[in-house]
Amino acid sequence: MLTSWGSWVLIPTLVLAGLFLDRLGRVTAWLIGSAALSTAACLALPVLEPAWLWIVLFGVVFAPVVVGSMALPGEVLRPDTRATGFGLFFTTNYVGFAVLPAVAGFLVDLTGSSAAPIWFVAAIFAMVVPLVLWFRWLQRPIISPTIHAGRD
Repeated sequence: MLTSWGSWVLIPTLVLAGLFLDRLGRVTAWLIGSAALSTAACLALPVLEPAWLWIVLFGVVFAPVVVGSMALPGEVLRPDTRATGFGLFFTTNYVGFAVLPAVAGFLVDLTGSSAAPIWFVAAIFAMVVPLVLWFRWLQRPIISPTIHAGRD
């Protein structure tokens, strides 16, 4: 029952995160900050009391990661490739939803620790930061020295 508190908190915070990201912008900063706080909440959960605090905090700080990452493909896909691009994005997203819980369960079996899947989730959230930065790096404008060739 305690773990469902995070889900119940997440439901309204998804809507609020969408509003904040839309109104305030700075998606990269929100994604990085939210991923860092989500990682911290996951790391604290197995070792610091009270557990409900970290679960509720996770439900609050996780929302910008969800909302922000769902918006990223729309920034780079052209209108003529958007349907296919989002199709691929959500396909890999749902494959992750199918595979990652099994990996987390395997980690419990392997280690005998109920904290193992929580640390696994923390590692996934920690990977968000370099992946978002890499995504932004790939978006940077590339200036070619021949871009003005032919103009006299």
